[in-house]
Amino acid sequence: MVTVEYLAKEVEKIKGRNRKVELDKRWETSLFRRLLLGFFTYFSIGLYMYTNDILLGASPRGILDLSFLPPIGVEGRLRRESRLPLRID
Repeated sequence: MVTVEYLAKEVEKIKGRNRKVELDKRWETSLFRRLLLGFFTYFSIGLYMYTNDILLGASPRGILDLSFLPPIGVEGRLRRESRLPLRID
């Protein structure tokens, strides 16, 4: 049989768990945490860009070089145009 003392202990455990959850929720929604995450994200991306010379633009064929795209586009256009009927003026 369940005693009143046992139920009181269980209620205290639940209250303690609820306090912990409330503190975790406050931390997750706090302005300080959001600012801290934003700062570290900004800092780490800046550090990555600086170490890979993206920020300085010293790499002529870096990540931002998309010179392979125009030939693909030209080939596709030539293929599309070859399927069109010829116009005779």
